[in-house]
Parts: sequence; C-alpha cells; structure tokens
Amino acid sequence: MKILISILTIIFVFTISLQAQSSDALIRFSLSLDMEPYVMGYKDASGQIVIPTDKYRYCFTEVFDKIAIIGHRAPGSIENKYYAIDRAENILFEVAAGDNSPDEVQNGLFRIIVDGKMGFANMNGDIVIQPAFSTVLPFSEGLAAFCIGGMKVQEKEHSIRRGGKWGFVDTTGQIVIPAQFDRVRSFNDGRTTVEKSGTYYKIDKKGNVIN
Repeated sequence: MKILISILTIIFVFTISLQAQSSDALIRFSLSLDMEPYVMGYKDASGQIVIPTDKYRYCFTEVFDKIAIIGHRAPGSIENKYYAIDRAENILFEVAAGDNSPDEVQNGLFRIIVDGKMGFANMNGDIVIQPAFSTVLPFSEGLAAFCIGGMKVQEKEHSIRRGGKWGFVDTTGQIVIPAQFDRVRSFNDGRTTVEKSGTYYKIDKKGNVIN
C-alpha cells in the first residue's frame, strides 16, 4: 500500500511539473506537511524559488498559472482575508470565504468581493459577473442564488443575511429568476425550495412552481 501511495505521489508531482513546464506556471511547495501559516511558497519549473514561504500566510493554489488564491493581510487591513493575485503579485480582488477556506470553484467560477458587493471571477483572473449583489451563493447546476438588500448578521460561527430578496443568476451573469423570494436553497436535481411571504414551495430552473 505504501509503495502504491509513493508511486501515485510521484506520478502526481511529475504531472504537475509537466504542466508547469508547458505553461510556465509556478508550483506550490511547502516546508511542512501540515496546513500551517508561512510554510508555503512557489517555485518555477527549474526549482527556483519565486515566491518565498514567508511572503503569504497561506497559498491555496497548487499550480499558479495566471492567478493564485492566497491568505494574506493586505496593507492597511487588520485581518487576514483571501485574495487572488496575478503573476506580478498584484492583488486583483478579495475572494469570498467558504468553510474555513477560500471559496471553491464551481461551474468554473468562484465568488469575489469588491467594495462590499459580491460577484464571480474565473481562474484567468477575469471578473465574469460584476460584483453587484449583496451576497451570492456558490453555483450549483449552472445557477447561483443572489440576494439584493437585507443585513448581514452573525449567528454563532457563521454569518447569514436577513431581509432582502433572493433570485438566481446563470454563469453569464444573466438573471434567470428575478429577486422575489425571502429564502432560497441551491438547486439540486433541477429543483430547489424557496420561501415567499411565509409559504414554501419548489421551483424548477425557470422559476416555475412544481409539485
């Protein structure tokens, strides 16, 4: 079993190295097997350290092609947040937090925050859906729930939004279902549960009520 794991590890590292050589990408390296602060950095295909381990608190992107997502305390900030940086290490935008980590890529997009508003970007560093929403949920089955208005409140370890109206947007930024619901869930198997004026019902991806 140990031999199999070692072989798979070598294949994985070799594959990542080929990707780096073919695309001039940087490869993440770590001084520790544990997820600890300031132990990760980036090397080029020749093994030269390009970004040292003491630069960023965390480095989440394994292959740094066009952008990387890092944990960092930005200049003038008093807290650590998640950011996307380009190859010149310019901060492009803040990345929304997931469950104790930066937002995962869903349907090719991840959530970002600009001036307090949320939108979506891709791993090329392009803002695909402009940050115009009070909050957004990750994409599921090609649609993401968004909220307009309301107030962000803290409940134990998590923050939720109270008030405001919810709708759904597709991966191009087109609003498919207008903001009209008080509460929503992400789509699963082509349907989701929504609440409006105290009544719960299921809708399809076009906003039609279904049984």
